[in-house]
Amino acid sequence: MSEYQNPIQPRHTKEMKALVLGLPRTGTSSLCSALTILGLKTFFETKNGGIFSDGCRPAIDAKYRGDGAPPTKEDFDQIVGDFNVLAGSPCWMFVDELLAAYPDAKVILSTRPPEAWLQSLRQTVFALLGSRTWGVASLADRFAALHWRLLHRIYFTLSQGEEPWRACAERPLLQSYHAHNEYVRRRVPASRLLEYRPGDGWGPLCAFLDVEVPKRPFPHTNGRTSFVETERARYWSLWRKMGVVLAKGLLVVGLVLVLAFSFV
Repeated sequence: MSEYQNPIQPRHTKEMKALVLGLPRTGTSSLCSALTILGLKTFFETKNGGIFSDGCRPAIDAKYRGDGAPPTKEDFDQIVGDFNVLAGSPCWMFVDELLAAYPDAKVILSTRPPEAWLQSLRQTVFALLGSRTWGVASLADRFAALHWRLLHRIYFTLSQGEEPWRACAERPLLQSYHAHNEYVRRRVPASRLLEYRPGDGWGPLCAFLDVEVPKRPFPHTNGRTSFVETERARYWSLWRKMGVVLAKGLLVVGLVLVLAFSFV
């Protein structure tokens, strides 16, 4: 259990209300924003990723590489603390484990047309993963480096070992997409499952959770433009940080050389 432990101890663990088990780029970000508006405390990878990046790499290795024991309910509780909705990558990688850990939780499977899903990946995260300079820039920050390695493990699993940004990965990616969705449909009783598509709005979601429909518009977050702008800002921030690190290193080397030659 300790290998998955959240370094920030949870204040307490609430009853898990919902698991969002859709694949990335199926509207999970907007869906999680909507769940937050509905009063649920949503643990979403892109917002709480510092904890998840540390805690889930061993869990992924255990399940997909046979390296260690698979995660248990106690392990998940340590990672998510007092959140009562779990969503975002790599949650979709642990369907069986999460269903076993939280058997009473409702399940939301976010989907979209397969080709639209693939196109969204190409225009966002695959453009990131295919960049060599992004990997170098991530070395400037511990969280960025952890997150970069986590992204690689997630998407190389989804593409069945192919470099996901290359054309040869299209077939295995689509195979994984269909296989995942069908597996969730088979594993979850219809009474506990909502299949949700971007654009469905408040109605199906609120009916499924038995809550009133809010008067505010349904949120739309993390679209292509927003994703690109956020990642571009993060990219240059990392390079600025890298510049500071290198400058400090050069300063130290310079001081050492000055001191060394002063005794010659």
